[in-house]
Amino acid sequence: RVQRQDLMRVRNKITQKKSLPSQQLQIMAKKIRMSNTERILVASIGGAHGLKGQVKVKSYMTEPMDIGNFNNIEDDLGKKMSFSLIGKSTGSALIAEFDGITDRNNAERLQGKNLYLPRNALPKLSQNEWYHADLIGLNGIDAEGKYIGKIISISDYGAGTILEIEASDGSNISIAFTQDAVPNIDLDTGNMTLVLPKETEAVGN
Repeated sequence: RVQRQDLMRVRNKITQKKSLPSQQLQIMAKKIRMSNTERILVASIGGAHGLKGQVKVKSYMTEPMDIGNFNNIEDDLGKKMSFSLIGKSTGSALIAEFDGITDRNNAERLQGKNLYLPRNALPKLSQNEWYHADLIGLNGIDAEGKYIGKIISISDYGAGTILEIEASDGSNISIAFTQDAVPNIDLDTGNMTLVLPKETEAVGN
């Protein structure tokens, strides 16, 4: 689906396709978090790399190196973060040099920062596509409108997309993100209709 964003395609997108009722819906990336709905989390900074101020960066772009194509990336507090990608580390991490960071001590202070793009810097999603940020925090309701719980995270460990719901009784419920289980998503009302299986996996109190 390159036509959606070309170089700017972000991984934290879910595509819901019309398919067999039990078919898993495709998810484009791993779990992400958002500080608000006006920004999309596109990367996070890991540990320092070497002694010259370089750091490891985890990109959430479909093409990880595309994170270097933007000049309007901000940190958690809205501060503009200018950097250059200089290569890749082991695993999926990228190596970046941030402006003004020239030694390891300052590089270590960047660890844990999240990097965001304004939502309006990214193309609009197609029908039946959502960013994780749009779904996390929605109210889960049943077909009659009764409150079930709040969507708190979205995960994919290889077997399909899983919604984590904090139920009204304090327990956590995990359900597959399928068309059967999630027949309707209404961002305007902030509700997601859920059809819970007869037995759900509850965790916690």
